[in-house]
Amino acid sequence: MEETPNDIKIKLALTLEEMYFGVTKKVTYQKRDICTSCRGRNKCSHCRGRKIALKETITELEIPSGIAEGMELTKADAGHVFYKNNVKSLFRFFKQKASYGKLRIEFEEIKHPIYSRMAYHLILPYELRKEIISKKDIVIEVPCMSNRMLKVRIPQNTPNGKIFRVNGKGFNNLIDGGLGDLLICIEVR
Repeated sequence: MEETPNDIKIKLALTLEEMYFGVTKKVTYQKRDICTSCRGRNKCSHCRGRKIALKETITELEIPSGIAEGMELTKADAGHVFYKNNVKSLFRFFKQKASYGKLRIEFEEIKHPIYSRMAYHLILPYELRKEIISKKDIVIEVPCMSNRMLKVRIPQNTPNGKIFRVNGKGFNNLIDGGLGDLLICIEVR
């Protein structure tokens, strides 16, 4: 995506839950806009005749479920104002028309105390004591992001580092519309 000098780029930190479920967020940022004192028409003390002044702007963003760190959303016409000349009729009368750059939002992930993420998969480390797993198969209950508990059967003598996959319990895949998986990583102690 081509960036222009009139685009504004901001970073927005989201929790893993916000990335998982999607969220509506209001963001505040500074942008160059048409002077509100003179409406871009005359000299005034606010813009000093430049027609443009710095303005604090609040905009609402619909962040989809499945967004990931490093991904970027773009909101058209929410960046800095700029003027471009348009030729009008045979007399070549120039009229300045205001246009706007884009607001580009790059996402950062706030570290979760339990889960981590790998692409569209949700990773959950689960610690088991060796003396329990060496005697028999067991059923564990693990939390998923929807606050439900899932039961997973762990076979006897499961080695350290074994990964159990629960299909469809990961993140929405924004590219193909599918779902990632919940990956339970067994840590035998």
